[in-house]
This record gives sequence, C-alpha cells and structure tokens, in this order.
Amino acid sequence: MTDNNIDKSERAIKARLKKDVGGEGFEHRWTLLHRLGLVPSRLNNAETYNDLLDDYQVVADYVEPTAVEPAGAADTLAPHEGLPEEPSPAELTEYEEEHTRALSAYYGLAAAAQPKVKLLRGSMFSEGLLTADQAVELLASPAAALLSHEIFEEWGIPLIGHAAELTEEPWREEEGGRWSYRATVFVEFPGDESDEKAGVSFPVWAEHRPRKPQRIPFEYINRAGEIDRIMVRPGSVLDRVRRVSETLAERYGWDNAEAACFVLTGEHPIVLPIRGKPGIRSVVLEIAPYVSAKTVAQLYLQLQRRTGYNPQHTSKGARVLRFVLDAIRAEGKKPTWSVLTQRWNDSHPEERYLSDRAGLQSEYSRAFEQIVKPRGTLGDFKHLRGIIPGVPKGRGGG
Repeated sequence: MTDNNIDKSERAIKARLKKDVGGEGFEHRWTLLHRLGLVPSRLNNAETYNDLLDDYQVVADYVEPTAVEPAGAADTLAPHEGLPEEPSPAELTEYEEEHTRALSAYYGLAAAAQPKVKLLRGSMFSEGLLTADQAVELLASPAAALLSHEIFEEWGIPLIGHAAELTEEPWREEEGGRWSYRATVFVEFPGDESDEKAGVSFPVWAEHRPRKPQRIPFEYINRAGEIDRIMVRPGSVLDRVRRVSETLAERYGWDNAEAACFVLTGEHPIVLPIRGKPGIRSVVLEIAPYVSAKTVAQLYLQLQRRTGYNPQHTSKGARVLRFVLDAIRAEGKKPTWSVLTQRWNDSHPEERYLSDRAGLQSEYSRAFEQIVKPRGTLGDFKHLRGIIPGVPKGRGGG
C-alpha cells in the first residue's frame, strides 16, 4: 500500500477499513473507535493507517473475547498462598532513584493511553477510577469473578456497592459415567429508586461433562499490600481486567498484580531498575542499563549471603573437597582420614598436612560447609547420609 493510494477523508477511511477487516460487528467497533478518539481526521501516510488497523483489532479482541482455560488451572475460587517470594530491592543512588521515578511516571502515562486500557475504563468505570478500597472490594467479589459486565449492566448491578455469595454443589456422577456440577452466585444490590435491597441468583455453571469448569488465575494486591490470587471465569468482569493487566505487565515490566491495581485505580507501579532472587543453584539478577556496577555488586553480595554461601578464601579447600569426594566415588566408601591424608601428601607434596584431623579433615569440613551445605535443600542429603562426611543427620538436611 502506497501513500498515494490512501484517501484522506473520514468516509473513505471507514470504507477502506471496512473492506480490509469488515464483517459482523464492524459498525459497533467503528463507533467505539470514534468514542475513544482513535479515528484520525486524516491519514498522513501508510503508518497512520496501520495504527488504525492495530487499534481496530484491539477493540475487536475486547468486544469478542475468546478466553481459553490454561493447562493446570486450579478449580477453586479461594485465594492461594505460597506465591513466589518478592525479588530483593537494591539500595539505589540518587540518580538511579530519580531516573526510576521519572521512567515509571512515563510508563503510567503511556499505559493509560493504550486503547485496551481506555476501552476497559470507558466501558466499566465511566464515572471515574476506583479508590484502593473500592478496588479491593471489587476484587473480592465472586460475582465480578464469575459474571460478565453485560450481566451487571442488564440487571443494574453496580460494580461497587453489591454483595455476592457463591454456592457450589459437589460433582455428582450420573448414569453413563457422566458428571454434573452446579454453582450459583447470589448478588444483593441497591434497588431502583428505593432504599431496599434487591437480590438475584445466577446459575454460573451447569456442566454435564467429565471436566472441570474453566477458571483462570488472576493476581492482585490485597488490603495488606500483598500479592494474592483468585480464580476467574473467562469473560467475567475480572477476566477482562486480567487480560488488560497482563498485556501491560508484559509491555512495561510490571508485575501482573501491580498492573491490575493500575487498571482499576490509576496508580502506576514503580519499576525497580534492579531486582534479584537467591536460588539454590544461582543468584538471578535483572538489571536496567542505567544502574551502576557498584549498585549491582552491593545487591549481589546481599543475595549471596542469603543463600548461605560464603566464598572460599583459597582454592585449596575446594581441591581437598573434590579429592575426598573422588576417593569415595572410586571406592564406594570413604577411606580413613589417615589414608586420605597420606594419599594427599603423596600427590600434593607442596601442600602437605602433618595431621589428618587438624589438617585434611578440618580443611574438608570447612569446604563442605561453604560449598556443598548451602545446596542441601535440593533433597540429596537424605540419600548420602553415612556415605559422605559432613552430611547432617535427621530431617534438617533434606
């Protein structure tokens, strides 16, 4: 497509777009594009038209969601514990901190201008974004996790100010090996032009197949400021929030829970320029290019200490450890320390030990504590007790 082929009138823009993407639902999506201010008054070049195509696809994906149940999705709506530990923060220099805050502010503005965000906020929160307390209230609602926004609108249920209770029946086996499952959510909300409450029950599942209902994990920040998780139904209010949040998290390097908070409240996250997590085998660092080597080194040393690892001051201890382990592997058991000391002295005359207990054995013990023992949580210890000296007894070692 060349620049000369692009008609610059809005009528021609609409006609070209309808010809390229057309089909059922085009007029509704075109109206949404207009409402969001995404239709240009004129097309300056091919890139402008390609941007319009991208925005139209965003609207199409939102209006007609096609959520798929992820493999291994849990089947409970209760919050889950045991989420991964938060990466350790680093102590930043003044420049790094100000750089981080400025960049995070830019990301917040850029994210708010994303068509998916504007569409979701414009359709669900047209009266304004939520406060932190209102966001938590919405996230805790079984109705928001299970019912679509269209149902809320049809019944006049406010997103904020309703109460919901989920009732689930256990799975029942029927004739022919088929299984049935039913769940109902009861929603109570303010009635029209009355102080009285209205209530209605919605059957959210009635399955007759040997499979569990679709639910997708959605992470959010709870009242305690911690990351929590609920399970949401595809197409529900919170599933729409989830899909937009995960897109933003991937684009701007946010956590999914932080992105969800931003979508609902407008409070943008602070993107840490350096984060690290200590593991059993390694320390993992994620570093922005403007972070100094000094800041990186400080965080690495902090995480290294958290692993329980203390650097070997000399290479001799590591050589002794390998020497003993090689002897055990070759003979199937540990030779006596006297025999090991003699063998070491014969093969390493420049690093002789005068005593087995005060020399080679002590060197081995220090090296084992520093090199092997921090990895004991791998679960190998229970298989090596009585074979390798230094392996702790009892459950403490794995």
